Amino acid sequence: MAQYCPKLAECRKEVFDSILDDCRISSLKVTEGPEGLGLAVCKSLSAGDELYNCSALRIHEHSQACRELEDFCFSLTHPRFLPASCYCAALSSLSFSQLEGKLEGFETDINAGCQQSLLALSRPARVALRAPGMTPSDDGVEDATAHAILQHYQLPHGLLLPFVELAKVWRYNAFAAGDDRMAVFLLPSLCNHSCNPSVDYALDLDVDGKVTMSLVASRALAAGDCVTISYIEQTAATEPSRLARRKTLAEGWLFLCCCEACTASMCGLCSCGEKMELWISDLHGGPYEDSGEAPTCDVCGEVDLVVSGPYFFHCKDCEADVCAACAASCSSEPDGDGKEPIESSGQ
Repeated sequence: MAQYCPKLAECRKEVFDSILDDCRISSLKVTEGPEGLGLAVCKSLSAGDELYNCSALRIHEHSQACRELEDFCFSLTHPRFLPASCYCAALSSLSFSQLEGKLEGFETDINAGCQQSLLALSRPARVALRAPGMTPSDDGVEDATAHAILQHYQLPHGLLLPFVELAKVWRYNAFAAGDDRMAVFLLPSLCNHSCNPSVDYALDLDVDGKVTMSLVASRALAAGDCVTISYIEQTAATEPSRLARRKTLAEGWLFLCCCEACTASMCGLCSCGEKMELWISDLHGGPYEDSGEAPTCDVCGEVDLVVSGPYFFHCKDCEADVCAACAASCSSEPDGDGKEPIESSGQ
């Protein structure tokens, strides 16, 4: 959900449509919207009705080899863009032949079909050069931690792209499954976020280590309603601050929430009368990506909005910049309507 690419979404939609057909699942359908792919129900449901139940596509268990890799990640002097556990899970999602039999202690029994299913899941297509742990490369931006891991294990540099993509798949799609385990589910990964989710999910762990997920309607649903879950513990019912929820989601999932519980304007007009543009700091550096300039909030003076993030607003007409907190105080937190112009000192 972090970044929408129409061509990629079209290919992914075909994959998930075929899964629904092959499994003869008639209660759900794949949808496509501005936020990317999603799921919707095909019939009316009452609160408490189960929509779907499935086993995990892939489970990652925290082994001694993973702990050693985490220690290595922590020893690096540069920051990491992804949690160390996601790099561990990505190594276990590479096949024995890809790894050339060089790794011991990691599960490398994955087959090509499972790996391709993982790579069909959503993740950001790119990240900002100034995001933590990113370095410039001939191809644009490179994950310094992933590069260091491949060198540490003497793995070929050609694995960098699938390794990074799989690490992002685990970061943006995995669920905590207890006992230092993470699990990825295929169709549930299509559930978009809402601060007022239509569905609750529950994980069940059996004695054999199998992990299943059930999706249950949290309220009455009509045919065509979107299947949404909350990506974070805070919902509109438990965390009334729209700003707090949006910051958590922008930092963790690289998008600004515009669900029904966050419908107030994202940002008011600039004092010059122009609508301000949204920039997610780790996803793109906005107008400062190439120059490396450190923008300052023209309202409160907060420095380097690209780094401090997790998002900010920019006026391309007068070059004014506004941090998330100042934009919220002028437009959407707690009762603003987005109509009051943001007064800035300009540049």
